[in-house]
Amino acid sequence: PGGTGTSLAEVQAITVTQPLGMNEIQRLVLKSPFASAQRECQRVRLESTSQLPASATFVLRYKNETSSEIPWDAQAEEVRAALELLDDVGSLEVSRATAGSRGFVWMITFLSQIGDDRPLLQFSSNEMNNIS
Repeated sequence: PGGTGTSLAEVQAITVTQPLGMNEIQRLVLKSPFASAQRECQRVRLESTSQLPASATFVLRYKNETSSEIPWDAQAEEVRAALELLDDVGSLEVSRATAGSRGFVWMITFLSQIGDDRPLLQFSSNEMNNIS
């Protein structure tokens, strides 16, 4: 309570092993005893063991709305723009990193309505459901 020591950033790594070709969405809620507000972060991961067609797209569903089609290799800004057009999403921060040799991970942080539990984004793509 009220200590005066050195503050260190905590880093946690979470590894999930699942069959290749599976797409995942995870919810990460960042909480700190030193801040009254928490921002929710959801991770969308798309990874394939085979080459995806350049035209491959996916959509993300939030509550009862579906985003426009998003290219499989979309930049962070493209994902942010598509999601911010949906009702109740609010402002977002999105970053993108590579996932394996053929995929990407988008970290989507909800900046609005801090502290509220958000429903998970839902991933859908006809072109990528049968990735092997």
